[in-house]
Amino acid sequence: MAATETKGLPSAMHVVVEDEPLFRDLLVNALLSQMPGATVTGSYPSAETALRDPTRVDVLLTDIDLGEGMSGVELGIQMRRRSAARGVVLLSNLTKPSLLSTIPPVVQGGWSYG
Repeated sequence: MAATETKGLPSAMHVVVEDEPLFRDLLVNALLSQMPGATVTGSYPSAETALRDPTRVDVLLTDIDLGEGMSGVELGIQMRRRSAARGVVLLSNLTKPSLLSTIPPVVQGGWSYG
């Protein structure tokens, strides 16, 4: 996917991973409308698809439950190891803050769960 950018100050490169197409589009549109200067460099239906793209990632926004395959937590760990993403935002309707305790110490900084 080509980068989508709004006018404004330069900002971090955001990647959105969500298996539900409508929710993925809503997340991208909300990000772009609420953060002037935001750049979405990728919008993907699965962790595996996101990992195949060499796009620079500063902030990863991902659902925890991505259906079959890798979870959002596993994706965040891989992204932090692979690209040194500065932030990982886990999105879910689950109330399980204990998920953050499963993140290896070497990649723990910069995570948010909401």
